[in-house]
Amino acid sequence: MDRQKKIETAARIEPCFFQDTIPSILADLTVELHREADNLGRGLHPESVAELADLVRMMNCYCSNLFEGHNTKDIEKALSGAEVEPERGALALKAKAHVIVQRKIDAMHSKGDLPSPTSVEFIAWEHRMLYHEMLEEFRFIERPDGSKVEIVPGEFRKTANDDGVVSRHQPPSSDRVGAFMAYCSKRFGLGPIHIQDSQN
Repeated sequence: MDRQKKIETAARIEPCFFQDTIPSILADLTVELHREADNLGRGLHPESVAELADLVRMMNCYCSNLFEGHNTKDIEKALSGAEVEPERGALALKAKAHVIVQRKIDAMHSKGDLPSPTSVEFIAWEHRMLYHEMLEEFRFIERPDGSKVEIVPGEFRKTANDDGVVSRHQPPSSDRVGAFMAYCSKRFGLGPIHIQDSQN
């Protein structure tokens, strides 16, 4: 197996673990974090919870766009329909698309209709929904030679012609994407996510 193929072995998406035991200070912090997170939403009015959820969606969107080299500070304006400065308008609408799709996912979860979020089918659905909401100018990725290839909503990259880069990130070669997606689905699959009624 050549070096590039070895680097692109699907099992490389496994999370990193400690070689020996987890340091006690980290274990204690994990327990404390879990406890505090469990208490976070208790006693809050449902409208406050909804506002916090939307804030977290915007935070996640902002950070994920930074990975791509996009500063999307005007997410809130775009979501409310307010006017955004022309030079930042396209990025704001890109961010809006992210938040809209996340709202759909959260709504599915609230209704108990969320399928396995790591399944190939669900990730393809997410991709399709995102790029249906996206401006056309963001439906392209740049190849290493500077040329561009169109992104097809709901379709994963398959051939060398689809290879591209995202800011400083070099994703797996297109012919390896299918293997990564299948591994992710099999290794981390949770099955459909159902809401358990706390009164039962």
